[in-house]
Amino acid sequence: RADDLYLLFNTSGSGVNGRGSHGHNDALSIEVSACGSAFIVDPGAYVYTADLKARHLFRSVAYHSTVQVDGVEQNTTEEKAPFIIGNEAAPRVIGWKSGPETDLVIAEHTGYQRLPHPLTNRRTVRFEKRQRFWKVEDELLGEGEHEFCFRFHFAPGLQTEVRSDGMIEVCDKMSGARLLIVASGISVQAALEARFSSRDYGARAPSVSVCWAVQTAAPFSAQFTLVPIRADEDEDVRLQLLKDI
Repeated sequence: RADDLYLLFNTSGSGVNGRGSHGHNDALSIEVSACGSAFIVDPGAYVYTADLKARHLFRSVAYHSTVQVDGVEQNTTEEKAPFIIGNEAAPRVIGWKSGPETDLVIAEHTGYQRLPHPLTNRRTVRFEKRQRFWKVEDELLGEGEHEFCFRFHFAPGLQTEVRSDGMIEVCDKMSGARLLIVASGISVQAALEARFSSRDYGARAPSVSVCWAVQTAAPFSAQFTLVPIRADEDEDVRLQLLKDI
């Protein structure tokens, strides 16, 4: 956190000594608020036994701002067991440094070690406080051909688009604040996916995720630069600052 910028990086386990209970498949996921607006959010829980399909969906890795590999979950789950989740991911922090101008945290999880071609997902988040941006790098360490889906889940009510220059623009029309996401290391076009988010039990609202789906061999890495822009800031100036670094 610095000034009006906040990022949460989830490196916690599934909970209850590995039994999970209320846990979700959200290892290495992030949440981001900037310029007084929530942009990247956790989807919430929505409901429990009242709708087992929705319960299963809201706790899935595809509903969180992290990486999905080969369409499988980070931790094993079953729709008919809404309060049990595996502990295969077991995320851990392997590096953490905080300073006046830069924060850096590195974490990884092993939830994809059970694949035929095992992988470790390592995520590095760097926060440049003075320049006001975050850099998120995902490394998929292992071998074999895989499908990697890199996602960010946005709050309801935001205007989201894939721009012609490939950037993702997320805008809070009420405040005029925006978040730009610049991907590098990925040659595919991003796609927007229809989602829901829930702030209160039993209530949900339409929201959107952005997804880069890449079919490639491991090891593989991708980088995402998250640039918040206040309503009164010049976008070109902000982006030029990144080029100068």
